[in-house]
Amino acid sequence: MKFLLVCLGVIAIGLTFSHFRYGTSGFIGMAYGLGASTFNLVALWLAVRHFSRMMADQESPVWQTTGIVAAFFAKIPLFYIAGTFAQRHGSAAITCFLLGMLLVYSVLVGRVLTSS
Repeated sequence: MKFLLVCLGVIAIGLTFSHFRYGTSGFIGMAYGLGASTFNLVALWLAVRHFSRMMADQESPVWQTTGIVAAFFAKIPLFYIAGTFAQRHGSAAITCFLLGMLLVYSVLVGRVLTSS
């Protein structure tokens, strides 16, 4: 629960900073970056968790496996689409898109370092 609150705080700070520093296009780019990176991390986490359960000989429904694999493979086109949409809003949106990606992965590294 504490980690979720920290994540929400970091997202709010990132969106606020990008809006005040770069305007609306920066806000849109940051939102695209945060959304695409968060989807990527959730899909990766679900895939690793699901396949580790499969290796432990636990049964899982076919629809669940199909959905997780589809989400795992959809993340690359999602990054391309989000980056293209951000590019349409100008260079500030692309900068904030990349900063949003960096922010999500920095929070992930912080989580790993504090949990070990």
